Amino acid sequence: MTSLPAKKVFEERDIAKVLHRYTDDERVFAQLLARILQSPEILRIDRERIDLMAGDRFPAKYTTRKLIRLEAEMAKRAAWLARQSTHGIRKELMRAMSVSRLSIEQQAAIANVTGEGRLTAVVGRAGAGKTTMMKVAREIWTAAGYQVVGGALAGKAADGLEKEAGIYSATLASWERRWAEGNATLNNKTVFFLGAALGRGKRYPQQQDSFHSG
Repeated sequence: MTSLPAKKVFEERDIAKVLHRYTDDERVFAQLLARILQSPEILRIDRERIDLMAGDRFPAKYTTRKLIRLEAEMAKRAAWLARQSTHGIRKELMRAMSVSRLSIEQQAAIANVTGEGRLTAVVGRAGAGKTTMMKVAREIWTAAGYQVVGGALAGKAADGLEKEAGIYSATLASWERRWAEGNATLNNKTVFFLGAALGRGKRYPQQQDSFHSG
């Protein structure tokens, strides 16, 4: 099959852009597009819709079975990690780190991420104080003997995490390459922070950050 768009959800026009790299023949193009859309590996997850009031057209959305299986496996592993209890921080240490200087919401987030679960998440709007909370969480984990590292999709985000929260960070692609080479493996004394923006702009200002204990 021709290489599909590098998106988890794509439209017919995204496939067309890829096909145009390989052929200018209209008949061949139409045949290939039909074969791809009819492939058992392609799933349509949303039908084409038309808003009759506004006159807007919303094209059909597609994904692949491979991605669905991957996301299902990720969800399964995340659920398993969240049920494990191995990395709790003593309350005495929490008090010693002066978390009282934080807001009530930040203190609740600190209690959540430094709890016993091996996978936790923090959701908050930009400017809600997540970076300050992460910096204090790093201090607590470090004082408890853990190594704290971070990752992000973009290099700029990874640099910001390291500069603002003091968490050594790299892009996920960089981490993946190191792990494939057998370097920088996580262990039971590692806390991995993953900064992941759910959306950008005014419509989706929330961000979700995950903490995974190796």
